[in-house]
Amino acid sequence: MVKICAGALRALSLGGRSFLLCVLSLALHVLMASQAMAQSAAIPSDIKLVRGWNLLGNGQATPISTASVFSDPDKVVSIWKWDAAMSAWAFYTPKQADGGAAYALSKGYVPLQSIGPGEGYWVNASTAFSVAVTAATLVHAEQFRPDSATAMLSGWNLISIGDDITPGNFNQSLSSTPPSPGEVPQNLISLWAWEPINSAWYFYAPSLDAKGQLAQYTADRKYLDFSAGGPNLRHGVGFWVNNPAKGITAVRGTLSNLQSGSRITLANGLAQQVLAFNGVFSFSVPVNSTYEITIATPAPGQTCVVSNGAGTAGNGLPETVVSNIAINCSAPVTQPKTQTITFSQPTAQLVGDTLSLSATASSGLAVSFSASTPQVCTLSGSTLTFVAAGTCSITASQAGNSAYAAASVTRSIAVSQKNQTITFAQPAGMMLGDVATLNASASSGLPVSYTSTTTSVCTVSGNKLSTLAAGTCTVVANQAGNATYSAAANVGRSVYVTDNSTSPAMVTRITAGFNWPQGVLVDAASNVYVADAKNNRIVKVNSAGISSNFSSVQDPSMMTWDSTGNIFASSYSGRSIYKIDSAGSASIYSTNHFNPEGIALTSDGTMYVVATYSNIMRRVAAGGGAAQVFANLPNAYNIGAVTGSDGNIYVGGNNGGSTSTILKITPGGAISTFATIPMSGVNGVVFDAYGNLYAAVCQNIYKVSPTGAVSRINLDKQLTCAWGLAFDSSGALYVTDVDNSGPGLGALLKISLYPATVNGRVVD
Repeated sequence: MVKICAGALRALSLGGRSFLLCVLSLALHVLMASQAMAQSAAIPSDIKLVRGWNLLGNGQATPISTASVFSDPDKVVSIWKWDAAMSAWAFYTPKQADGGAAYALSKGYVPLQSIGPGEGYWVNASTAFSVAVTAATLVHAEQFRPDSATAMLSGWNLISIGDDITPGNFNQSLSSTPPSPGEVPQNLISLWAWEPINSAWYFYAPSLDAKGQLAQYTADRKYLDFSAGGPNLRHGVGFWVNNPAKGITAVRGTLSNLQSGSRITLANGLAQQVLAFNGVFSFSVPVNSTYEITIATPAPGQTCVVSNGAGTAGNGLPETVVSNIAINCSAPVTQPKTQTITFSQPTAQLVGDTLSLSATASSGLAVSFSASTPQVCTLSGSTLTFVAAGTCSITASQAGNSAYAAASVTRSIAVSQKNQTITFAQPAGMMLGDVATLNASASSGLPVSYTSTTTSVCTVSGNKLSTLAAGTCTVVANQAGNATYSAAANVGRSVYVTDNSTSPAMVTRITAGFNWPQGVLVDAASNVYVADAKNNRIVKVNSAGISSNFSSVQDPSMMTWDSTGNIFASSYSGRSIYKIDSAGSASIYSTNHFNPEGIALTSDGTMYVVATYSNIMRRVAAGGGAAQVFANLPNAYNIGAVTGSDGNIYVGGNNGGSTSTILKITPGGAISTFATIPMSGVNGVVFDAYGNLYAAVCQNIYKVSPTGAVSRINLDKQLTCAWGLAFDSSGALYVTDVDNSGPGLGALLKISLYPATVNGRVVD
């Protein structure tokens, strides 16, 4: 559309109707294309605009920035400026982020950034508003004379002046010599100004004015007459001039980096012009003439260089207009100011810590950091991480700019290893042959190592403590540290090792009055549960030794329990297994048993049951139900059963001879001999915290080490007939003593396997 208007301008007749129709069509096209754009800003007031098309002009020597003055998309649809030298339209819109530059280029327009001095422009306003006017040097009509460096080109020129004169006065101002009195010089073909309220054109033609036909011509064509209340030509008013000059073209260039407030004078032969702003400049020259653009008066304090300043002008066609002249001014050389950096001395740090750095420059410019000791500290942005002990060197820098010199400050930070401590719980008392697992830990999370300082009594391998002889065993836990942590203070623990095969263990009678007590269990609160078989009950003995009936069960024998605290008791004469909950409520859990005794539970809930006077082991699926035959054991009869930490079942029994066998049975049914006890008749069996198995053999209790070594606990004949066995959390062994010499003579005993003088604890 704009290209069509450009053609209309070149072919325009005196009446100008083709141009008017083209502009109106262009206005409608742009208005419709801009309806989808929207943003907002504010514009001050002075030059008043109406809604629709406004033909304005910059009559001052200061350029108008379109993006600054016309930035409100709620008020401005678009701005158009005619470039006579290029015979092309320049376009701007605030409704697009790039000011419409991409749109302009896609349509063959020129992106519009500013309205230069003496240039006219169209504003398509979506609402009425005003633009502020500030005092500035004016553009005078004489600057457009044919002999001026800024003369109008032949054809249509969209211009503005700041003189506040009539079109007739403007016509006379274009004369190089004053006209004769009454003479109307023919310096232009026609002049047009837009009246936006009524959408009409003001018209002036010196040829008609000279003949006295201007008023009639204007009225016949329904134009507006400048002399009948029309506007003067002044700042803010843009107007079209159809210039008759032939053989005039332009050479154009760009001025860059002129200091704000400075001025430079350019010359082309005798023609000169003063520039006070960066941007495009032009000289009007005859077609095909030679030109040489020079600097007549340099900019104060700057060195400006002209490139492509000399050559031959074009032939008058737009595509031949010279536009590659460039004038670049260097910045004035000034000494940069000194700046200082404020960077507080960081405190001493520990390895593994991080520190957020902060520093400021007196210039207000951003400060950056660098670390020169990566083996001690590393830097990411402004976060410093300390990776090893030593001295961390960190520098805060500001590289400076054209106004400020560079500056830097270096700080040294002492970095130390972190402290760590060892937590080493006091081991329980040990007996000769025990192997304990040591469980010390370091606050650093690093592994702890152990050494024995009493190797004649005990030795350490890894975290396993083995006893060799009776006496005091002392173990030291240590952690040597690493790059992050310093070595921890060693922690020593001592434990007394007892040889209960020679020194008698201490036996304490807790309570009596049972009638054939058999199975026994101890909970975490040191409550003891006893299967009082011939009284058909399970008795609970609290930590104070007070007994109470816990549950009624027919002829209970051996017991075990699951991880939730449910007790399972075999009923010898009832040929079943009872389940007793934490409240003492009993129910039958499994049937199809024959004189059941020992019970063992595996981690998956499977139950294994052995029977007196029977070599059959039965299995009960998790959840209970009828028992199924699982294995035939080599022992003639079997009483005790317990699950080991390895998941296997260990059964104590007798084959009728002078010895007893501890069997190991895997969940898959494989049977092997774990140990042989040198006495007949194993009753209850139990494991201690060290993995030793204890077996009750009437008046004796035997200990079997994890490797199968057998030793006897010296009880100094304090038992009548031991049956059930259970350990409490302190390592004390609880034993039910049947004493079948009469009703009410059965007892619950507590055996302290460690000397009372040290109470099974460390001697520090």
